[in-house]
Order: sequence, then structure tokens, then C-alpha cells
Amino acid sequence: MKPLLLEIGTEELPPTALLALTTAFAEGVINGLSAAGLRGENGNSLAYQQFATPRRMALLIDGVADTAPDQHIEKLGPNIKAAFDGDGHATKAALGFASGCGVSVDQLQRKDTPKGERLMFISREPGLPLAELLQQVLSDVLAKLPIPKRMRWAARRDEFIRPLKWLLALHGEQVLPIQAFGVHADNTSRGHRFMSGGDQTLVIANAHEYEQRLKDDGKVIANYDARKQLIVAQLDALGKTLAGEVVVDAALLDEVCSLVEWPHCLAGKFDTGFLALPDEALVSSMQSHQKYFHVLDASGALMPHFITVSNIDSKDPPQVVNGNERVIRPRLADAQFFYANDSKLGLQAMAERLRSIVFQDKLGSIADKAARVGNLAQYIGDQASQDFSSSDAFAARAAHLCKADLVSDMVGEFADLQGTMGRYYAVNEGEPADVASAIEEHYLPRHAGDRLPTTDTGARLSLADRLDTLVGIFGIGQAPTGSKDPFALRRASLGLLRVLLEKNIDLALRPVIEFAIAQHTNLSEPDLDDKVLDYVLDRLRGWYADQHIATEIVQSVLNTGSDNPLDIDQRMHAVSAFSNMEQADTLAAANKRVKNLLAKQGGGLSSTVDTSLLIEPAEQALAEQLTAMKATTAPLLNERRYAEALQTLAGLKEPVDAFFDNVMVMDEDLALRNNRLALLQQLGDVFGQIADISQLAQ
Repeated sequence: MKPLLLEIGTEELPPTALLALTTAFAEGVINGLSAAGLRGENGNSLAYQQFATPRRMALLIDGVADTAPDQHIEKLGPNIKAAFDGDGHATKAALGFASGCGVSVDQLQRKDTPKGERLMFISREPGLPLAELLQQVLSDVLAKLPIPKRMRWAARRDEFIRPLKWLLALHGEQVLPIQAFGVHADNTSRGHRFMSGGDQTLVIANAHEYEQRLKDDGKVIANYDARKQLIVAQLDALGKTLAGEVVVDAALLDEVCSLVEWPHCLAGKFDTGFLALPDEALVSSMQSHQKYFHVLDASGALMPHFITVSNIDSKDPPQVVNGNERVIRPRLADAQFFYANDSKLGLQAMAERLRSIVFQDKLGSIADKAARVGNLAQYIGDQASQDFSSSDAFAARAAHLCKADLVSDMVGEFADLQGTMGRYYAVNEGEPADVASAIEEHYLPRHAGDRLPTTDTGARLSLADRLDTLVGIFGIGQAPTGSKDPFALRRASLGLLRVLLEKNIDLALRPVIEFAIAQHTNLSEPDLDDKVLDYVLDRLRGWYADQHIATEIVQSVLNTGSDNPLDIDQRMHAVSAFSNMEQADTLAAANKRVKNLLAKQGGGLSSTVDTSLLIEPAEQALAEQLTAMKATTAPLLNERRYAEALQTLAGLKEPVDAFFDNVMVMDEDLALRNNRLALLQQLGDVFGQIADISQLAQ
């Protein structure tokens, strides 16, 4: 058992893809070796460490044998009845199977299976030497890496994410003779492109010395996490020297860490006059274009400083800082110019320009969409059970302006500021606070974990915008298929649900969807309201799976046909609590039995019970209890106190048990039979007002 080191050296890899590529590379190699039977010490899974820098993906496995173990192979053939005729002679099926295995029929064995006795061929395949196995695994992994766009280089026909420059493969101290894209493996790596003597070649004598050798002699910190921690520590230290705090954005940190091999953080400054710009504009300019971190003072205000992460430990740091300051100055000046131009133009003029910008060929312009969003936002306010504090006038005005900044110079340059710049322009122009906030908040939440709208107007517009998109895209036949979702309708649906559930908005979706459909004139998709509603509510399956609510509980509630996510949520948690009660299993089984009995009758049964036909004490007791329960639970159900209602209904366990133990439902007397079925129909109905409890039956 010796350590195995595998390193692929390339031209600079895309920083936003580096970590995902390296993880897929490492996991692919580990899975391939494991599938061949290779294990770590004491038969444990292979223990490994992955490394990633802009020019390399590497994998170090603690201990690997030099040969894979022999593989015991079992191959099942035809059923014995198909393998031999009545006289015991082998059929064509048996002969063909044996021939394919390279043996005669009498060399095959037999095995009992759930589908009967079958012929079986058993063989032992010698394990491959590590080099041969690794070559197979590496070729397969490189072909399957999640690379969005592959490229060719030189005269080769091979394609990869970047040209391959070197390949290192060491098993202990031994070089493994493998290759990739025409590059043959040896025991050399590369140091830092500038700090190791001009892309110095480093001989790695032993797999275990890899990380330290790169650091000491190559000026490369190959460990991604260690490099990231070093950057964070330097950022923290520089923040303190500036009497502020560096804001460490996680995505920016990952990107910067993927751009450097030897990080060195330096602080720069910009003119204080630029602080008159919106903070978001300054931050976006620094992050998006220059990959700088920004600094806040003790009060949370933006300071005229930035932190850059250099990929070199310069002998003249002030010169590097000056260079970065010269670069950021025109960037911020551009933002200042764009902001001034937009402010002169104004939101109303921008909104007028939306008339000539197409939202979607069949769905009109963005101005058309904004008008639909305004109408729908007002309708949502009318339909929701609670009172929204915002006025319809605010909702209409905010909807009219909410997309206006899409044509602004600032959003044209900094796309991530859509909505944010609209809010600033609205405030500057004296729009009501609710209107200004809603312009930004109607985009919220933008992604999982993002913040929600804080204003009622923002929440109404957020819901309306998403519903209009869902209805429109579904209506023109562009619903998501498989993994393809070009209009991000899954994200729109989840955002819609988050706003409704986390802000406790009591809203039935079907009438709102129907209103949204009515605003369009050319939607031809049949049953559009059902399709959109089903699609949105189906996102709840994943929502509740994340909360560890069982699938059968989710199905039991969705079977009720409720179209109100908040109502569904209240039912879901009530049924989840009920499922843990000792009476739940019995009552679920009883409901399932009732459902099956009624289904066999083909429908059309009355639920009216004739008390004069209740002749058995057990059915009389059940009927009496049902009547009492309905009276008790009615006010609870009206107030959606579903948990209390189910706790009350749990008291039906004993009379239900007694009924099924002592009463023949399918009596020969048709009148008695139908009366008992009507009683069971009432039992199912009383639970069905909350959920389809039969789904809980195991």
C-alpha cells in the first residue's frame, strides 16, 4: 500500500468552474478505483485529499495497492425451463449463452433466483495492474467532466477545458506509465509561473512530499482550503489596519481563491467623491470587474478603500497598489457618468422605452408585462384574506416603474443592479417609499436563501411578476422539460411559495392564476390553469422533503385539492403531528379499507345514513360518535385548527375498530349494505376535510 499522486497541469482554468471540476475529477477517480475493488488500509474506503489551483487539479490517495484484486464475476443466463427441452437437451438459448461465455453448457452452474432457477456462469477475472487500471479510469473521468465548453489545441483532435501542459502520476516513488491527450506522465510538476524561477519544473520524489514541495520550492499553495483561509486571514488583518471590516463575499472569495496560487492581499483607496454614488454601484464595480473586496467602517458605511488579492509577493507593493488604483478610478468614473445620465432621464422616460423591448415574441413587450403585473398585484390584494397595508395605487405605480431601470446605463453595465438602481432613482425622484422599495423587492427572492420583500407592495409585485411569467410561458407551450428550464420557472415557483409561506399570505392560487390567464389574448395551451397550479404545488414535494416530512404525508395533503399554499402548510404540519400518535396507524388503515370498499362500488353511493337501519351496536356507536365529532370539529376546521381537529378525530379509533370487528359491511341485505357504506363514506369524508389519511397506511 503506497500513496498515489495524480496531477493534471493545464493552462489557467476558468475560476468559477475550478472547484467543481476538481471535485468531479477526484470523485471520478476514487469511484473508478473503488469499483475495481481497490480499498484503503484495513479494507476501508480510499482516503484522499484533492488539490486545486488555477493551473492544476490533483489528487493524493493515502494508500493504494499496486494491483486491483481479482474480480468474481457471476453472469445469469436463461431460465432452466427455457434452457432445456423435455428430453433434457440444451436448447438454443442455453447453447448461445454458453458460447457467449466461452464454455460448454455442462460447465455452467445453476442458481435459484426470485424468478426461478437459472443458468449461471462464474468466472474469476484477474485484477489489473494499477497503471493499466488508472489509465482506464483517467480516460473515462476526463471524458465525463462537467465542462460547459471544450476546446482543441495544436494539431490534436482531442477536446478538453484547457490545453494540457503536464501530467504527474506517482505511486510512492514510482512513475506510472499513463498518458492523457498525448502528454505522458512523469514525476515533475510546475511551480508558480513567476515566483519559482520562470515556471520552474519541480521533481516530486515521493507522492507524500507533493504539497510541501510545491509550497517551499514552487511558491504554490496547492491546498484550496488552506489558500482560502490564508486570504481570509490577510483580509481580516488589513481591515483592522484600515479601522474597518472587510466584507468577505463567499462567491467572490471562491473566485479569487481560484485565480491565485500564492495570495498576497493589498489595500488601495479611491477618491471620496465617488462615495456619493449608491453603495451597491461601487461594490458591484469593484467585485464584478476588478475582483476587489470592499471595506465598511464601524457604522456600516462604505469606506473609500478596497482590497485586492495579488498572485505574487511583489518586491514593490506600493507599485502594485498604485496600478490597481489607476484601474479602479476610470471604472468608478464610468459608473458616476452612467448614474448622472440615468438621473437626468428619469424612470418615467425609461418606462416608456420598455414599449419597444420584447419580453417574449408571443407575450408582448416588457411594458405589456409591467401592466399585467400591476393589474395582477391589485387583484392579489383583493383576493388575499388579510389586509395589505399598501394601497392599490402604490401597487399600480410600482408595477409601472418596476422594470424601467432595465434600460438604464447603470443596469446595462452592472446587470446585478436591476431593481436596486430603480429604487435609488425612485427615491431621488420623490416616489413614495413603498413604491421605491417595491421596485427592488419585486425581484426577491432571487435565489435560494435570499431575503424576502419587506413591504406589502413588494410582496404583491413579487407574486404577480412570477405568476405572470409562469402563466405566459406555460401558455405558449414552453413549460420546463427534464433538466431544461430556460425561463427559470422552477426558481420562480419556489420564490412564489417562499413569499406566500414565509410571509403568511393567505391566498388561493387558482382564481389568481385564472385572472392572470385572462389578461392574455393568445394563450392556446389547454387546461392552462390546472397545469400552472399543479406545477407550482408540485414544488412543495421538495420543500417538505427538506423539512423531513414523509412523502406519504405530503401526498395525503395534496390529495385534498387545496390550492392555498398557506392552508396546505397548516394541514401538512397537523398531519405530520397526527402521524406520530398511537391511533394514527389504525385510523389510516381503516381509511384505506374504506377507500378500497367504496372504490369497488363504482361511485354513486349516498352518504346519508338511515338510523333505523343501524341494527348492530358497533355501527350505532360509530354513527353516534361521527355525529358528535362532526359537530365538534366543524368550528375547528372553519378556523383551520387542523391539528386540534385531528386530535379530536383520533378518538374514533375504538368505535372504528369495533365496527370492523363486529359488523359485516357487505351484508346480503342490500339496504343494510348501502347504509353501512354510507356510514363509511361519512367516516372518510370527516377525515378527508383535512387530508387523505389513507395515504399514511403502510
